[in-house]
Amino acid sequence: MDFIKGSITKVSRKNKIMGDFYHLTYKDETQKTHTKYIPGELVKEVKNRIKKMNKINKLINRISKLNIEASSMKCPINSFLRIF
Repeated sequence: MDFIKGSITKVSRKNKIMGDFYHLTYKDETQKTHTKYIPGELVKEVKNRIKKMNKINKLINRISKLNIEASSMKCPINSFLRIF
């Protein structure tokens, strides 16, 4: 599965003849921000990979919330995970 954590930004140039370009901005393990150039023909694919990562993050947050609820209720976690 291909996924990317970050955001993509369109950068406009003053010189309209040169056209616009795109940057991917992301943070590494040490929370240092990095920016990478994205060729125009790859923008759609990169956006789709970012969407996949956002879906994964939502699922992880949902599972974490269920784990917290199960821990505080002292219920078996398996009863909560049947929805998956």
